[in-house]
Amino acid sequence: MYLSLDIGEKKTGIAVSDESMTIANPKKVVETSELKKELQKLFDVNKYKGIVIGHSTDFSGKDNEIMKKVYSVKTKIEKMLANTNTKIYLHQEIYSTRQASREGSGRDDEAAAIILQSFIDSKKLNNKI
Repeated sequence: MYLSLDIGEKKTGIAVSDESMTIANPKKVVETSELKKELQKLFDVNKYKGIVIGHSTDFSGKDNEIMKKVYSVKTKIEKMLANTNTKIYLHQEIYSTRQASREGSGRDDEAAAIILQSFIDSKKLNNKI
């Protein structure tokens, strides 16, 4: 299973894959300030092969302003997972929240599912899952 995060200044969306790595499903939205606590609960219950974090850039490929926060959170997660085999991936995402609004309710966990589904599809396309 993989877990995905759409990290925002105030809220973070969480999504998970199914066991077969076929489909991503929205899980929940949490306050970003409470993310570490929430992740610890999730890690206590499940073993994740990887964590996919949305890498937000502008159209020229430069990091968006939110990436400062994303890198900070990524560093904290790396410390949490230092003694595990869980890998952390930054996966390109542009307008996942906007896409979630068009296709669903626009919740951040739906955006996280879009990011994770894109990651799954790209890995399957390259036969890396």
